[in-house]
Amino acid sequence: MVPTREAHPGVPLQPREIIKEVRMAVRLGITAVHLHARNPDDLPVLDPEVYSKIILGIREFAPELVTCISLSGRNGASLEERLAPLELDGDAKPDMASLTPGSLNFSRTTSANPPEHIAALAARMLEKRILPELEIFDFGMLEVVRHLERRALLQPPHYFNLMLGNAQGLPCDPGILGILIRDLPQPSLWSVGGIGRSQLRANLLAIASRGGVRTGLED
Repeated sequence: MVPTREAHPGVPLQPREIIKEVRMAVRLGITAVHLHARNPDDLPVLDPEVYSKIILGIREFAPELVTCISLSGRNGASLEERLAPLELDGDAKPDMASLTPGSLNFSRTTSANPPEHIAALAARMLEKRILPELEIFDFGMLEVVRHLERRALLQPPHYFNLMLGNAQGLPCDPGILGILIRDLPQPSLWSVGGIGRSQLRANLLAIASRGGVRTGLED
């Protein structure tokens, strides 16, 4: 969502570039990939056609790789735009899609996730048999997950990405991670990601805690 060519000339933004990077990462042993789409001007989009190109390109060399698409609430995306990629079918259908159960601020932007968007996205993922990637940026988001469980919009087992190091969220701290892991609804699988300079520390905490490691984070 954030990097630009100016920030780093090698950042993969277009489908062919992303596919090339995923191919190299598969050789290193990744088991899942979290994908973002950009338009020809390198601006973030939720265009199903762009996601289809990326996923189909990945399926050609790594059909077993778990593909997860971003349905980010940044940049003022409408509910219709966020739902559209979930209609992909066949080999282009994603295995997972991101679901952030709450709104939050980043250092320079806001991710808006109104309750009605969260519920609608969860319902459509359930209907389409696409597993939500539950991105947790604060403790209250776990309460939202429990609420969605009670409404039968989320069904275990869950997959969580515990996001640490956001300037206006959870710090990258082993004690904080321990509380998050303790409070996860069960049964669940989980990984840890760190934003910006917190990434390496979060990777090490994830390994020490015997969880999944999310690296190459787009922020």
